[in-house]
Amino acid sequence: MIAVISMSGHVWSQQVPLWSIIIRTIHLLGLKLLLGSLVYLICYAIKVKINQLTSVRRMLLKVNIIAVFMLVFTGILMAIDETNTLTLWNNVSAWSIYLVIKIAGIITMMLLGFYQTMRALRQRHQVHRFALMTELLIGMILIFAGIMMSK
Repeated sequence: MIAVISMSGHVWSQQVPLWSIIIRTIHLLGLKLLLGSLVYLICYAIKVKINQLTSVRRMLLKVNIIAVFMLVFTGILMAIDETNTLTLWNNVSAWSIYLVIKIAGIITMMLLGFYQTMRALRQRHQVHRFALMTELLIGMILIFAGIMMSK
């Protein structure tokens, strides 16, 4: 299903469509991992005792590092694949504004995730719900920005 979604938008106008599909598929898998882990943490924090969050913290840290690496790496590749980087900054368009939103959003999500992992889960042994919900909201905004960029 993710591969099918990766085939939408202007992927077919690229010089090598298969390359674009592969990059997008990996990007969407990273997105799925990141947002899935946030939803998992929300559900886990509601049901589980505080002392059991420590074991989940390690697993989610690994998953989120992998997901962020996938998103950033493939995001850079997609930006290179879809546009001329000099044109991107010389002629500001909606696409370049969405790109800036995505860059700022992923940095904010990384900072919130770092706070959640190092401070809330490690020192206080509980989820900081506001930070977690903010991170999820930013993730949904980034999905919208990505959809707008692919059209």
